[in-house]
Amino acid sequence: MVSSNLLAANKARQENNRRRRQRYLDEAQSEFLKLMKSSLFVIGLGVYWGEGDKSDNGRVAVINTDPDLLYITAKFFRKCLMVSNKSLRVGLFLYNDVDRDTTVSFWSRKLNIPYNQFIKIQTLKSRSRLTKRKSKYGICSLYFSNTELSVKIHEWIRLLSSPSAGIV
Repeated sequence: MVSSNLLAANKARQENNRRRRQRYLDEAQSEFLKLMKSSLFVIGLGVYWGEGDKSDNGRVAVINTDPDLLYITAKFFRKCLMVSNKSLRVGLFLYNDVDRDTTVSFWSRKLNIPYNQFIKIQTLKSRSRLTKRKSKYGICSLYFSNTELSVKIHEWIRLLSSPSAGIV
């Protein structure tokens, strides 16, 4: 039997989470028009809309093979979202015909993220012989954890896609 104290504590926690989430949504709505004046914000949001993590778990992540797209994403995270460089993490998926050290060094320089923030590096066993466009530097996942920013990004994307945004 579950104690009434435990049930009350759980209910209070859920209500706090609901209120916090609503506060994040309200803040996102009030910040939106000001942020839309920044081309980096609009581009970064568009990249996230297409390539970003859509889950609701507090993780903010973009996964891609294009170094320039991920460079812009890192700029968006740092300058528009005010994420500190030390909060950024990198995961790599490499093919077995790609040199690991060269690839990590490449992404570290391109994204300006130190080696110790490369959290997970996996080697994929093989590529199909039919692969026409091979990824020279593997697949890169650039991410950080922040529930507030995750909620806000999803709300900004919703606002961006609304007719009142004047874009679509």
